[in-house]
Amino acid sequence: MSWPSARRRPRLPSRQETRPARATTTTRPRVGARRTAAFPQWWRVDLGATHSLVQVSIRFEYPDRKYFYLIETSADDAVYIQRITANGTGVTQTVALPANVSARYVRVTVTSATPLYANGTNTWVSFWELSVTGY
Repeated sequence: MSWPSARRRPRLPSRQETRPARATTTTRPRVGARRTAAFPQWWRVDLGATHSLVQVSIRFEYPDRKYFYLIETSADDAVYIQRITANGTGVTQTVALPANVSARYVRVTVTSATPLYANGTNTWVSFWELSVTGY
């Protein structure tokens, strides 16, 4: 049986961009969903228990950007094993994991993205959904 195991699970990004809110709405800073421009950038999800994993799908915000990333897994959130090195464009990128991968934690690390801005700085990573499928 297959299921989207990352849904509503605890997750953590490597860093978040804090943007000042509009003066008309609030005086506190609002934490946005975008990640900062420095690479690498990662996020991880805690699946709550160890599961056999089949694939990872990432729905990126900007389909015209090419993302280069690693998918890693861990049983304890301390030692991670690199499972896949991937890259691609498009809104949703789905990567099959090797056979017999079991883990509680899944981490996606984006190492770079293109295009670069005219001044040579990198773009940022922004995504809508991370889906981990397994049983």
